[in-house]
Amino acid sequence: MDIHIKEIYNTIYINAVLFLKRGIKEITKNGHVISDSEQAIISCFYIQTSIELSLKTYMVKEIDIYSILESNRNLSPNLLLQKFKKNHLKTKTYDQLKKSLKRNKNLTFFTDIHFKHLDKLQMYRNRLVHLNLFLSKDDIANIQKELIFAVTHLLMPLLTDISFEFATPTQFYEEHLDEKDYNSLISFDPYIDEMHNIAIEYSGLAYECLRCYNKTFSPNTEICYCCNLQLFDAAGYINCDLCSSKKSIVYDTLNIHVKGNENSINGLCMNCGDKMMVYDCPECEGKFSFYGKPDLEEKICNC
Repeated sequence: MDIHIKEIYNTIYINAVLFLKRGIKEITKNGHVISDSEQAIISCFYIQTSIELSLKTYMVKEIDIYSILESNRNLSPNLLLQKFKKNHLKTKTYDQLKKSLKRNKNLTFFTDIHFKHLDKLQMYRNRLVHLNLFLSKDDIANIQKELIFAVTHLLMPLLTDISFEFATPTQFYEEHLDEKDYNSLISFDPYIDEMHNIAIEYSGLAYECLRCYNKTFSPNTEICYCCNLQLFDAAGYINCDLCSSKKSIVYDTLNIHVKGNENSINGLCMNCGDKMMVYDCPECEGKFSFYGKPDLEEKICNC
């Protein structure tokens, strides 16, 4: 990317993140839910503005600066930067940006569902900001769902290169939010619910996290999609005989073979909460849970 275009890109990106941060602060300020029309209005304004700026940064990165310009398409990068700094650079509207993406569906990960949510949030924002509509509790609940969808499924992939199969939106927010706003987000019930859904969708499993106690930890990815706890190469997982959950018993693989542990260590089922011991045979690598010496002697392998 040309150095002049990079400066424009960085400025738009920083502003997109700024509006996103302010939007999250507004969404979560009253605890567990958006509680009134004013909060819904301000939240929509910030998140919608962040989406528009994020679309521009994405198109600049994936296509070029000229893909977001309404005019001045023949100017050099240096002249574009000069006009940008003087606020004389005219860019496409939000609707024009969406139409460009719809015409080039291979350009983004967006499906018809994503575009539907883009349209819906824009509709809420326009009605709220321009008409200040009276909102029922159901209306506020629906807006809240749209905002959380935008925060997790629209803005993150536009602003980052993460894949939910290997990372989480929380990783981005842990880096960009201050401690208070970050803790507010990961304790916000609608966000937690969405992180549970994402963990299930992209990893297949979601159990209670050892750190935040939300059902947002996946043994398949070894990540908590809510608080970003990561247990890479530090834990093992086996099925639970009590509740029949797959890979739900977690145990410490780093210390199970330490002298004195006799190849066994405490285990915990992240699904049913059952506590037991886990044995890991150093010879055949067979693993099982047990509840005391008689149970161990009955199950132990003869390799």
